Amino acid sequence: MALLLVTPVMTLGCGGGEETPVVLAATSDLEGSGILQAWAEDFQSETGNRVELVVVPDEQALAMARHGECDLVLTHIPEEEGRLERSGFLEGGQEIMRGDYVLVGPPDDPAGVRETENILDALKRIAESGQIFILRIDGSGTGYRQYMLWSTSEVGETGEWLLPTDAGADDSLLQASQEKAYTLCDRSSWERSAGGLDLEILFEGGESLVDPYAAAMVSTLTYPDTNSAGAREFTDYLLSPQARGFFGLGAWEPPVEQEEQPSEVR
Repeated sequence: MALLLVTPVMTLGCGGGEETPVVLAATSDLEGSGILQAWAEDFQSETGNRVELVVVPDEQALAMARHGECDLVLTHIPEEEGRLERSGFLEGGQEIMRGDYVLVGPPDDPAGVRETENILDALKRIAESGQIFILRIDGSGTGYRQYMLWSTSEVGETGEWLLPTDAGADDSLLQASQEKAYTLCDRSSWERSAGGLDLEILFEGGESLVDPYAAAMVSTLTYPDTNSAGAREFTDYLLSPQARGFFGLGAWEPPVEQEEQPSEVR
């Protein structure tokens, strides 16, 4: 997949030094919200230090970390960040914010998911009805969550009703609207796109639909030239009340009891 460079990247390798920018590989699910650019610009105005944003699907951001091609990652696949931390590729993981996922679909809800009590039952209803579900396979955190939910739904067989797409958040929602289909999306993307779509939220709530975003630094033990000072400084900024002031750009909240969190992303 082509990298979407929000600002030109002079070097993807990590390096120390006061004038070396912090290279942040961030989830493309935040691309349309404006929060990444707002954070980078505010951080530079406050500290004089520059953040170079590389906005890609989550799995690609984590691959960059695995190969030492960035200083910091920000994704909403904390499980995979945790695995990389335990393997020695990442360190100092912190939950930055959290939102939630919502199941959206046609207003007439032909699968009857409004009547269900949990997200797994809702997915079973969709499978049993044969109604189309748009499944993201673009390597995003949302696509990862969709896959994990379907894999635990006890739906034995799939068919043409499970329609894969490598589109991003906005385009997959548009496709669901055009196909009169169901899909799962993060609430921020939904709020940004809902006005032009023939879709409604049909199921929401529950621990399975919590959507945490976490940041972690590329390990200096594995990659000694990581810009660790800049990455730590930007992580501290992301946890500050000033950075939280930009949460109004999307449906996010501060992490729960952040001060008691362990250092490892879980």
